[in-house]
Amino acid sequence: MTPRGSAPFRAFTTLEQEIHELIDRMGGRAWSEGLGWRPDTDIYRDGATLVVEAELPGIDADRDLRVTVDGCVLSITGISRQRPDGSESDRLITERRFGPFHREVMLPDGCCPAGIDAAFGNGLLTVRVACPEEPAADAAPSPIRVMVRGRSAGNGDG
Repeated sequence: MTPRGSAPFRAFTTLEQEIHELIDRMGGRAWSEGLGWRPDTDIYRDGATLVVEAELPGIDADRDLRVTVDGCVLSITGISRQRPDGSESDRLITERRFGPFHREVMLPDGCCPAGIDAAFGNGLLTVRVACPEEPAADAAPSPIRVMVRGRSAGNGDG
């Protein structure tokens, strides 16, 4: 059971983040890059707006970035291209990630796909999604009467 006031998929998002961090710590960045890399992302609420910020330095947003929504899944996909500013033999250290990337964010119930706005600047993608505010954590659950074969069953209040 999910505690009142918490997002139902928060535990899965945290688990996914921990798995990716574990793969990176184990030197698995090269392994995971075969599947595409995942941009560093912050997700937070600003009132009735869900804000998703993804770090995408060096991306040509017009050519190499795509943001879509399908049902309750926001997808950020694209490719980070290595600049041809020297031969591979001249490169001493490469810590930046190149190649295809993909990030999916589960949107909370009630988010409006028509109310999505995306902006890109200085290597930061900011996606703002209109979502209803979460109920207060101390809000009591509302009892619902259950109709049983034509009569009203009690709601358990005695």
